[in-house]
Amino acid sequence: SGGGGAISGGGGAVSGGGASTDADKDKTDKDTAEKDATDKDNADKNNAVEESETTAPVVVENEDGSTTSTTVEKNADGSTTVKEETVNTDGSTVTREETKDAKGVGTAKTVEADAEGNVLSTTEEKTTINKKKTVTVESVTTNADGTSVESTTKTTKSGNITESIIEKDADGNVTATVEKTVKTAKADKDGKVKTTANTTETDAEGNTVKTKETTVVDKKGNTEISSKKTEKDSNGKTTLTTTTTAVLDKKGSGTVEVEKKSAGGASVTESYSVNSRGVLKLTGIEVKGDELVIPETVEMSGEAVPVTTIGKNAMKNNKLLTSAVIGENITTIGAGAFSGNKNLANIELTGSIKKISKNAFKNIAKDAVFTIRGTQKDLERITKLLKESGISDGITIVLAD
Repeated sequence: SGGGGAISGGGGAVSGGGASTDADKDKTDKDTAEKDATDKDNADKNNAVEESETTAPVVVENEDGSTTSTTVEKNADGSTTVKEETVNTDGSTVTREETKDAKGVGTAKTVEADAEGNVLSTTEEKTTINKKKTVTVESVTTNADGTSVESTTKTTKSGNITESIIEKDADGNVTATVEKTVKTAKADKDGKVKTTANTTETDAEGNTVKTKETTVVDKKGNTEISSKKTEKDSNGKTTLTTTTTAVLDKKGSGTVEVEKKSAGGASVTESYSVNSRGVLKLTGIEVKGDELVIPETVEMSGEAVPVTTIGKNAMKNNKLLTSAVIGENITTIGAGAFSGNKNLANIELTGSIKKISKNAFKNIAKDAVFTIRGTQKDLERITKLLKESGISDGITIVLAD
């Protein structure tokens, strides 16, 4: 009986061994299931990385009536591709596709086409960054007529810039070049930051335009700009020198003075006020010579700032002036602006003129001729404005050919 117990115990032992094997099997099955689930999760994650992700297009209506559609695609290699298409009101399009990594290295392509889909120009860009963190952007624009523009821009870690532009005709001949450097110094003890820009433009005939501009910004955001532009012919002879100075507050309002001197000795000094919207008003002119051209824009810090107004008495009582050409951006001529210019006999205005104040052209030459560059409706409208301002009966107003 004891032996039976022993055998029974043994059976118990055997039975117990069987129970242990079942438990191990269950554990193994559970581990396998967990491993399968983990493998699946990892596979899903890998697939998520390997497969690109594209956002739905975002469409924006621009102020000029055009629309821009933008999609962003995150690529498997970690780079991002941004695709934009702008459709203008006339049906022409501009498409751009840019792919860059997290550091900003990559390529881009821009295509401009007319409403019929004919390609007008194609621009290809390449951006690289070296070990010193200098960013280089190289681009080539090829136009439908075969002309092209090549440019290289390098920006250092400290923000200094060098730019080179080469324009070529359809045969590959260089027609113009531009070389530009921009250097920004560290703030001085008073907190002022000085930036110096030097630009040299050369055309196919060898004529050059050299510009040196200095900009100083103080801690409060007030800005002083001074520039000198020297134009020379192919023989190196100076034909025109333009000096510009501007004093602006942090909002961009202030004064601008432009002095132009030609090789023949003629000169003109233009004084402007500028508002925070970046619009210039001509407040005064001093002319040594008999011809005057009021510009459409004044260049400041590489930007063309529009001249829209001739101020009150700006050219009053100039006895030398015989002709004046008014820039296309001028919309308003102030009271007495050209009054007393008794030799002023030829004046060119554009269809942009909206307002001519009282006595703007009082006592100019009795046989003066106004030439209007615009439409027949512009002629009729501006004729009315001139008569309402008080011009003499003998003055002629005609439409430009």
